[in-house]
Amino acid sequence: STPSNSSAASDVYKRQLEYREEDLDQEIWDFCYQHWCYPDDRVYDALVGFIKNTWIVEKWNVACYLIIIGMKGTGKTWLLEILEQLCFKGFKTGNISPRSVANLTDKYHLTLLIDESQILTSEDKVEMVSMINSGQRRGDPYVRAKKVGDSLTNDVETLDVFGWKAIAGTKELAETIQDRGIVLKTLYPHRETRKNIDRKWAFELRRKLLKYRMDNVSLEDCARIYTPLGEYDFSDTEEIKQIFPVERNVSPRFNEIFYPIWKVAPNKERLIQFGLDLYHVKMLTEKQSFEAQLIDCLLYTSPSPRDLSTSRMPSSA
Repeated sequence: STPSNSSAASDVYKRQLEYREEDLDQEIWDFCYQHWCYPDDRVYDALVGFIKNTWIVEKWNVACYLIIIGMKGTGKTWLLEILEQLCFKGFKTGNISPRSVANLTDKYHLTLLIDESQILTSEDKVEMVSMINSGQRRGDPYVRAKKVGDSLTNDVETLDVFGWKAIAGTKELAETIQDRGIVLKTLYPHRETRKNIDRKWAFELRRKLLKYRMDNVSLEDCARIYTPLGEYDFSDTEEIKQIFPVERNVSPRFNEIFYPIWKVAPNKERLIQFGLDLYHVKMLTEKQSFEAQLIDCLLYTSPSPRDLSTSRMPSSA
């Protein structure tokens, strides 16, 4: 018998969605490389892992945040716009309030793309930081006071704001946020990239990523996201330990959040070295920050700068 037109069209559509995962990885890598400039090409391996993980968010109990820090004009917001095109339910927050962002995330389970420069008031920043901190680990609810009209009440409500997020800023973000992701320091572009996002290409990539989601997320996965934290996770504890063994001096938290990126990304060995480099830069930055704060304290408490003779100070080596 001759197949119906709808059946034939369905078969054609399915064939159009067919992909090989290594080809999909390469295409995402190429898209990011052609649209955004970064001095270390290994970052594009991490972006592939980040983007793919937003499409299988049900698999994870822990999300890895992407923290993008740099001066104006270094491509931070541009990267958020690229991610908005490729991530699952990518949502660039714009100027809407953190309360509204939390409501939308709870309802639609968005991939939040947050430009810190658009969070104008200190009150909004406190609320946004609280929401971001609550959204990294599945099962950690975001608790806030209920609002009736313009007034807060004594009643509280809990929201599910778990999910993958990218946050951009011109200054170092709150330490509690930076500990929840990998930190990228952006620089001024050193090569030509596309001036506009190729939306047709992005649309075709999203179709393939949707098929990737259909192939990797089962109904069982969707049901298990409502189980208590720890009862189900795509993670392999022994595999996590093998990525950054103890002798590499990487914190368990960084190990945990980097694992999902590594799990689905291409060029795994290269990505491991990239992760180590990022971690060591982070540790060096924190050490320098601590030493600078210590010197500030000494200068502030010393009756005279001459009391701080460097010849009496221990070597940092």
